[in-house]
Amino acid sequence: MKYFTLLISVSALFVVVVWAYNVNYETRQTFDRLSTLRAEIAAEGEALQVLRVEWAWLNSPARLRELVRAYEGELHLTHLRADHFSYAGSVPFPPLELNPEELWPIPEAHQNRPEIPLLPFPVPRPNSGGSLQIQWSEQ
Repeated sequence: MKYFTLLISVSALFVVVVWAYNVNYETRQTFDRLSTLRAEIAAEGEALQVLRVEWAWLNSPARLRELVRAYEGELHLTHLRADHFSYAGSVPFPPLELNPEELWPIPEAHQNRPEIPLLPFPVPRPNSGGSLQIQWSEQ
């Protein structure tokens, strides 16, 4: 019985040693992967910062002014003023004419189509104060 208990104890000790070795090995691999990922994150952060600096330089007003002056003849650019802007309602759009045959080309489908109620939708219109006023239209 002594030998049997000794054999079970040594076997259990061997299993625990193997388990501890595997946990230690996996932990070291995880720490190595973690340090690699941290280095990659730092490199990506540095690259992102470089891109932000480049973007700020490309969009700097002084540089854009120089480009506008250099290519003014080719691009025919003009300075923006307040009178260049308007409301979409002031543009004379042609009336929208829909042919039901274009929407429902199959005669059976045209006869069996369900009636869809028209829903109101908001239409922005300028008021006398210069701000937009939302009106609901039943078109």
